[in-house]
Amino acid sequence: KIYMDTPEFCQELWGDEYDPNKHDCVVLKHGLYGTRQGSRRWFETHKKKLTSLGWEQSKNDPCLFTYQKGEFKAYLGTHTDDSIIVHDVGPEWDAMLKAMDETFNLSRSEEVDYFLGMTIVEDKASGTLKLGQGLNLTNIAKQYNLLDTHPKSTPLDDKAKLGIDQCPKAGSDEEKEMKTKPYRNLLQALAYVAQHTRPDLLIAINLLARVQANPGLAHWKALKRVGTFAYATRDRVVVFGLDTESNAPPLECYVDASFNEDYGNGKSTSGFAIYCYGCLVYASGKRQTLVTRSTMEAELVAADAAVSELVWIREVARDLDIPCDSPIPVYEDNTATQKYCEEEMFRHRTKYINNRFHYVREKVFDGTVVLYHVPTDYNVADVLTKPLGKRGFERFSRQLLFGPRILDANPDFIRKNVGLLNTIRMSRAELFKVLD
Repeated sequence: KIYMDTPEFCQELWGDEYDPNKHDCVVLKHGLYGTRQGSRRWFETHKKKLTSLGWEQSKNDPCLFTYQKGEFKAYLGTHTDDSIIVHDVGPEWDAMLKAMDETFNLSRSEEVDYFLGMTIVEDKASGTLKLGQGLNLTNIAKQYNLLDTHPKSTPLDDKAKLGIDQCPKAGSDEEKEMKTKPYRNLLQALAYVAQHTRPDLLIAINLLARVQANPGLAHWKALKRVGTFAYATRDRVVVFGLDTESNAPPLECYVDASFNEDYGNGKSTSGFAIYCYGCLVYASGKRQTLVTRSTMEAELVAADAAVSELVWIREVARDLDIPCDSPIPVYEDNTATQKYCEEEMFRHRTKYINNRFHYVREKVFDGTVVLYHVPTDYNVADVLTKPLGKRGFERFSRQLLFGPRILDANPDFIRKNVGLLNTIRMSRAELFKVLD
């Protein structure tokens, strides 16, 4: 049972019969909106009604539902009481929509232009969808007085130290001043933006979140810089659309690690970006959970996280009828990691590596993934592991959002090999061999 303090409206309903000594709390018989139990109860009700209409819940993502009747197909993604449906056109959909409207009393729009704080722009001429949070970033800038701040060219200074050494001491004036700053509120607001449509901000948010228990003025200044940069670049969007020019596979992944970047505890940072037909579908940049002894081991830990996510995304893609039967290319800039995963050999320097990270080896051996070497200058995941300078950040952030179109980032290669590029279409693996 769940108990709560007696609400004021209950006191008014009881009137003279209300006794504060007897009616100081009440028992919840139904899940209320805003409580953890309420959201779970709603999802159970939602799922029950959808399955009764013929929708099938995905075993890989409980918030994904599919519907098929003959040649007709529809896909539904839900977040609490907000849903997006992609469907074929036909009388089957008209009948389903009528049944759903009678069941849920829907408020709907034929074209989605705003969802969960994200603006969605469809360009039918180019066949692309653009997701951004310009409006959300404008509201954040207004709330935290960032409108008139002069923006920098990058979210963070690549030479700045923002670890625990910059945290204030207990009882200091800096600690007292920081208690008046809305550090966690601004951090949380920017984290939502970074996780959904601005992966180029992920590592900056991750670094500043590590000290949120006791941030200093240096961290607050850096966080305002991230917010100012995000607002100044609020027009940046994630683009979804079939990439027909770069011969992109159904799934591919770029992996990188920054060895021993956390000066507080010696842990490394993992970063990886997953693309579906050249469009970014997942990005991650976070501190590793263990201390690694070498760059090879740090890269292996990052590859383990990336391959684990890849296997799950492949299953979700199959639920969406996206064929992913061929081995998934994983691009890694550490040759030692690649050889370790491809060769089943015992070596003195690698015998201490935890067995859980042999998962990558297993997926290489069974043909789920195949590792390719990519030059460091072309590994887009580098922007997810550490703050970069202006030149590196601009190049990698553009590729991260719009897809790893490597040729666009290397005009010298294009000029020297224009004849070659006009006569053949190279896969990325073949291209990296030439660039390397």
